[in-house]
Amino acid sequence: MAAKTTSHLEMIATHLNAPYGSGVTPSDLVLALCRGSLADIKPDLSRALLMTLFIECSPQSILSAALEAGGSWCTVRSLYAETVARGMQRVRDWETAA
Repeated sequence: MAAKTTSHLEMIATHLNAPYGSGVTPSDLVLALCRGSLADIKPDLSRALLMTLFIECSPQSILSAALEAGGSWCTVRSLYAETVARGMQRVRDWETAA
């Protein structure tokens, strides 16, 4: 029997949900990574959890998830810029990756 592989999208959603039980779905993550924005993310808990994405996850994991989702480096950078503009702390790995 082949082992089931977990996508980067599923792993990130599970990680962000760990302290809360649920909130972010892989679909929420796809929407944010493809659009480069949290504007269409509902409910507020999902948006709040996704605000921590760059603090909680490595650039490699986020970029792998973005590629799975059909996003790009540009949409991920836009999403990062939005989280900083909304008051989240800057993340050195993302600041130096530009």
